This record gives sequence, structure tokens and C-alpha cells, in this order.
Amino acid sequence: MITASFSQTEKAINKSVAESFEANYNADNFDAIFSSFSTEMQNALPLDKTKEFLTGLKKQAGNITKRQFVKYEQTYASYKTNFDRALFAVNISVDKNAKINGLFVKPIKESNLPKLDRNSTKLILPCNNEWTVLWGGDTKELNYHVVSEAQKNAFDILITNEKGISYKTDGKTNEDYYAFGKDLIAPCAGEVVLVVDDEPKIGF
Repeated sequence: MITASFSQTEKAINKSVAESFEANYNADNFDAIFSSFSTEMQNALPLDKTKEFLTGLKKQAGNITKRQFVKYEQTYASYKTNFDRALFAVNISVDKNAKINGLFVKPIKESNLPKLDRNSTKLILPCNNEWTVLWGGDTKELNYHVVSEAQKNAFDILITNEKGISYKTDGKTNEDYYAFGKDLIAPCAGEVVLVVDDEPKIGF
């Protein structure tokens, strides 16, 4: 119990580095962040790439408004980090010289969420006639959606001709696709809460 508790206590070296990273990030001082990298980290993520990554993060999420140490994941100190427009896990690893030798940002996954009962609702296909499954299955080779937790059960379906093509001529208009205008059927009983009809092009 003592060992487990101690392993989840933020170490002073991580606290100092994380505070410095937050301050420099919010101040757009990306050169200082690069200077805090270890030599190996600087080689792996040169200054131009560092600035590109941090600029992109700032544009997407904004400044850091709150940061809370959560736990250690291998050598990384993981922080639940509130940005202006997002909530991420910011993971920072440091070497013995207090230099950052690992940094990655990922969507945060709460560990205390309730486990939902498996849905037992019987579903039907959302279409009539014959459609083709473009991506579908339980492996990455069959369905690229499985790598995303929010999409892992998604299937992509479309209507194709005898050559396997989903459109009639050049595919530049909605009407050119065989699937356009076809009826979509609710796969189970439910309530429509939103309809969007201004998409410039369907995904086929």
C-alpha cells in the first residue's frame, strides 16, 4: 500500500518541469520549451517541428487554464489538462537532468466512468436493396474505424455498379452517386433529434 501510494505522488522534478512547460506554452515561448528538451528529444522533434506541433495545439485548444497531476504511466507524469476549448491528457517524461525526453498529448479518458450494460437492442440494416460494405469488421485490415474508440463499431456502406464504382460519371455532385436520394431506415425504434441538410457532399 505504501509503495502504490508513493508511486502516484507527483515528484518535485516533474512538478517543476510541468509548471515551466505550462507557463512557456501559454506565453507562446516555444523556443524555451525546445530548450527544455533533452538532446535526443531535440533530434526527434527539431525546433521547426516543435513550433508546428505547439502552434497547432494552441490553435485547436487554446491556452492551458488548469492542470492536475493524475498518475505515472511508465516514465510519464500524466496531467489532466484543461485548455480554453478542450480537455486533454498531457504526458511529460523527464530525464535525470530535468530535461523533457518525452511529450505527448492525447484525449483524456476518465477511469471512473460507470460501465454501461451491453445494448441488447436488435438492429436492422438502415437501407433497402443491395448495398456494399466498404469498411466493416473487427480488425484494422477490414475496418479502419476500429482504431478509434468512438468509431470502432462503425461500418461504411455504399451502392456500387458492376465495376465496384459508387458514382455514375465523375462523382463531383451529390446526384452522381447511386446512394444519393435513397431511403435511410431507422435501424431500431428511436426519436429523431437533429436533421442536417446543408452538407456540400455526401461521404461516398
